[in-house]
Amino acid sequence: MKDKIEFIYSRFLELWNKKLEDKYFISAVIREELISKDFEIRYLENRDVFNFKILHIEFKNDKNIYEIKLEDEKKCPYKSELILEGGKWKISSFIFMCFICFGKGVDWNNDTCEVCGGEGWGVQ
Repeated sequence: MKDKIEFIYSRFLELWNKKLEDKYFISAVIREELISKDFEIRYLENRDVFNFKILHIEFKNDKNIYEIKLEDEKKCPYKSELILEGGKWKISSFIFMCFICFGKGVDWNNDTCEVCGGEGWGVQ
């Protein structure tokens, strides 16, 4: 399965790094069935071109998903998930670590982070 995951992400990231306008990039990943129907497209808009490295792949048996941890060339962490949809494995999320709480879900006052909503990843 690791080879299949690496193939899916290598194609996704190859498209990510092409200098395509967002609408063409989004159309390409949808056309190639790389992302799920519930993927939050807003995380693909205004993307920067980065080289990514897969750090860790873990199967979450209770959820029947693969969680993939990546980092970009600036060492910024990203988290992604793969789900089985229509008999194919597809990327269901690709989000960055919250830049306020750094993945903890709480701010410096120990209040729920207002940027990520306490998730530690992405934005509300």
